[in-house]
Amino acid sequence: MKSEFDVIIAGSGPAGAVCGYFLAKEGFRVAILEKDAHPREKYCAGGVPGSIFDIVPIEKSAKYIPIDRYRFTYMGEKPSTGEIKGGEVYSLDRAIFDHSLARLARDTGAFLFENCKVVSARETEGRVSVQCADDRTLYCEVLVGAEGGTSVIARNFDFFAGQNGKRDTGICGYYEFYPNDKTRRLYESSVHLDFNFVRGGVAGILPKANHLWIGVYKGERSTLQEMEKFAKDFIQKLNLVGATGKFKGLLIPLYRRPAKLNRQRVILVGEAARLVNPLSGEGIKPAMDSGKLAAESITDYLRKGFSLDEYSDKIRSQQGEEFRIASSFSRIAYAFPALTYDGMIRVAEDAVKILNGTLSYKNFQDRLKRKIMRKIGLGGKS
Repeated sequence: MKSEFDVIIAGSGPAGAVCGYFLAKEGFRVAILEKDAHPREKYCAGGVPGSIFDIVPIEKSAKYIPIDRYRFTYMGEKPSTGEIKGGEVYSLDRAIFDHSLARLARDTGAFLFENCKVVSARETEGRVSVQCADDRTLYCEVLVGAEGGTSVIARNFDFFAGQNGKRDTGICGYYEFYPNDKTRRLYESSVHLDFNFVRGGVAGILPKANHLWIGVYKGERSTLQEMEKFAKDFIQKLNLVGATGKFKGLLIPLYRRPAKLNRQRVILVGEAARLVNPLSGEGIKPAMDSGKLAAESITDYLRKGFSLDEYSDKIRSQQGEEFRIASSFSRIAYAFPALTYDGMIRVAEDAVKILNGTLSYKNFQDRLKRKIMRKIGLGGKS
């Protein structure tokens, strides 16, 4: 293994792989260090906007399921259904998706080192040294932390001191559910979201190639035991027939407040940077977007001497502002879930636009407020 690189990226998920792809495309010497080997399991719902396929040139696997219908419920009742335009939402197999992104970065020129876990890093003598679990030490001009919510780099450089409150961390848990034929047909290309079955969160169903993802998300700290009970109760409430696999889950760091996401030669991207929507728990598109932004800022730093601060500034003004509004909206939505649900079913198409990045949360929130105000007799015409 070479020991000197322009950029080292710890983690080869969507954020790290996208960053590596764009930097390799610019001709930089890039090393991507992945603690596991692809394809590797990733705990995730895998519901994504179709716009992610415009960020980098990857092919759509046959195991990526286009979603063409939605079903909303409120505490398992009051169903509302509708159509989703083709290509706007997909259900991914994350192992396949992440593997394809890592291969793309490698094929573009990045060095991909699997089974290479980063255990520490430090800035020294005008560069960054990175220590791996196998005792190898690598060096770079810029280090990118992209290892997800348990980022060693984020902890090593003390990025989020004091941000460990109850609402700074969400939680997601799910079953791989193997349904009977009737249930499979019902959900074969449909997403189901339930509001307030989990207080302060959502329950949902997504189809996969050979099973259904049935999970629950809560935008504040909780326990996997509590989340498993919610998931079991949700399956029973809907009278779903089938077999459940092992319950899986994880804590998710959420973007609740602005933070500087770079040091002099270190940048955080994706979930390591807490770039996860606090309302929905979605983080794949924000991760990919942040990887691209980081690559642009690193390019300016290495070639033009610009400060890496421009990356933090871009994240704060783009993703950060959207997440701030989403966080504010989540407090209102969960405080008045019945009213929010009645408004949501009237703006379902807008929710899809937000997912794809073609509608801002501010505009969405304004439209939803008007819908709710009209419903309770306080609003004017549309």
